[in-house]
Amino acid sequence: KYMMLKTVENGTSRHAFYTRRGDAYLKDIIVGGKTGSLDGDDPPGDYSWFVGMAPLYDPEIAVAALVINKPRWRIKAPFVAREGLLAYFNGDRLKMASVN
Repeated sequence: KYMMLKTVENGTSRHAFYTRRGDAYLKDIIVGGKTGSLDGDDPPGDYSWFVGMAPLYDPEIAVAALVINKPRWRIKAPFVAREGLLAYFNGDRLKMASVN
């Protein structure tokens, strides 16, 4: 879990979860995750992915996002995951649970 925390706090997904001033987008909720990227052929494009959970030390939700961009990055998967977590923790828990 420590490495998942560091990925979000200081690593490849920090810009998705923290403002330039270092304020967390998800106040009082510790998020952990891992990222990855690759160039794919089917379909062609730049792939980015993020998998994570929150709160990290007592998980309530898991999230996975895969984004394919071409020919350049427009949005990366951690930003999509952040939006899903924000929706969940900002009171949409019941609405999201009823979809499943």
